Amino acid sequence: MQSLAQVNAASAILVDAVTGEVLFEQNADEPRPPASITKILTALVILERGRLTDTVVVSQGVANVGGHRLGLRRGQRVSLEDLLAAILIRSANDAAMAAAEHVGRGATGFVALMNAKAQELGMYRSHFENPHGLDEPGHYTTARDMALLTRVTMEHPSFAQLVRTRETTVTIWQSGPRGLLPRVRTIQNHNKLLGHLEGADGVKTGYTDAAGRCLVASASRGGQRMIAVLMKDPQRWTDAATLLEFGFEAAGGAARTTGAPWRVAGIGGSRG
Repeated sequence: MQSLAQVNAASAILVDAVTGEVLFEQNADEPRPPASITKILTALVILERGRLTDTVVVSQGVANVGGHRLGLRRGQRVSLEDLLAAILIRSANDAAMAAAEHVGRGATGFVALMNAKAQELGMYRSHFENPHGLDEPGHYTTARDMALLTRVTMEHPSFAQLVRTRETTVTIWQSGPRGLLPRVRTIQNHNKLLGHLEGADGVKTGYTDAAGRCLVASASRGGQRMIAVLMKDPQRWTDAATLLEFGFEAAGGAARTTGAPWRVAGIGGSRG
């Protein structure tokens, strides 16, 4: 493992996604609340257990979910495919709950699937209590476990495509006087590395009061992929860029960025 000064994160790790080699770590096995990076596991369970062509009917429980939302209301209908897009691109908590209720035949059943999948993958320092990542006792993971999860999940083409998508639309169907009426929503990705860091192709942001600002970031260049996980990091964009660049240099300098170093001027704030 090559030398790199500490980053601002409470916990962090950098992994070569192809080889699995850990290139940097900092408190990587410390359990922490993960906020919306939880949704990486949520998406994996949906992809493995759900049918994206299914239509999901929104329950009152879904409509009551707080935090960052798509704005779903009871009785509306959304395809599971569009819910998955809203989960990963908009980080919509209500979309995560709607998908979970549908795929798991209830939120409790879905959470059981999440924890079973985490154990299957070897995420032994993780436990999940909900599909969206809002703070809850017993809901925690580690930077190392999230890197392991992300390596696996990025192998799913649908997931990899969604997490690199900067903007798309989803359709919400609601009852009208003459039947169901479509309402098209445009959703935008919160990942500020997309389009600013060479090769950036995912993955997921997160924020709650307890978790702080979290980020799982991926970049691919010349057949290589690096995955950086930062938990409770007030400088997550700068630190992610630093780690990913370091990873490509450590892997042999293939396809390094040319020209001026990447800068984060004007890239601040966060949601989800």
